[in-house]
Amino acid sequence: MQYGVHHIGYLRAVGVDAPAAVRSGALRRIRRGWYAGANASDQELRAAIACGSLTCITLLAEAGAFRPPDPRLHLAITSSSRPRAATQPEDVVTHWSHRISEAPYRSIRTTREEAVGHVLTCQRIELAVAVIDSCLRLRLISPTALADVLSRLPRRLSCVARLTDPRAGSGPESVTRVGLTLAGIECESQVEIPGVGRVDLVIDDWAIIEVDGRQWHDDATSFERDRHRDRAAAALGYTTIRLTYSDVMHHWPATLASIRAVLERGRPR
Repeated sequence: MQYGVHHIGYLRAVGVDAPAAVRSGALRRIRRGWYAGANASDQELRAAIACGSLTCITLLAEAGAFRPPDPRLHLAITSSSRPRAATQPEDVVTHWSHRISEAPYRSIRTTREEAVGHVLTCQRIELAVAVIDSCLRLRLISPTALADVLSRLPRRLSCVARLTDPRAGSGPESVTRVGLTLAGIECESQVEIPGVGRVDLVIDDWAIIEVDGRQWHDDATSFERDRHRDRAAAALGYTTIRLTYSDVMHHWPATLASIRAVLERGRPR
């Protein structure tokens, strides 16, 4: 059996003799009640040492969900751990929590539902929706579970349900869609255009927005393919606006202004 980081309660529940495992070298004791195996990740070790559990974007990104440009470690701290965990490094975000797990023992990870709740109270709305879109698309959480999470959060977050769209192809695409919606610009997601293919967003049936979901540029082949699609779309009367990761994630006000300028000029004749 291989181990990450586990509480003594879990090890006992699965029949592991922790002291014997320590003597054999299979485990090492991190602090009282917590043990780590050779495959323990740095995030798990830091969480255990800090008396916390992985949550929010840290936990969900670990499962494959979109991660906003926030490299900090997000930890949930229980009321019993607060005195020991009150002071954390600047690269750690603390989420106070009354319930870490339904299990009778502590876990190094919160539930995904609790992590989603922390995302919604931690990240800007467009970033939170992007994380949730990817969670729904990857089936990390269900729509029913999301509804339950939202029912326990402040009413100001009730708008999240109508803003989510699991069809989104990437986090930056979700951020763009939500940013446009909040700016009063309606758009349709993942539209199939004959002769062009599936595009990220369409505004007013003529303005296509394609969003690069990756932080780094694609190769020359992808570049050529995208330009071929743009030409095919132009032949059908569409205008294509291409946005980079940086346009969306780091320069949104200027990007939104440029999109508005294109829309104000109107459809090409």
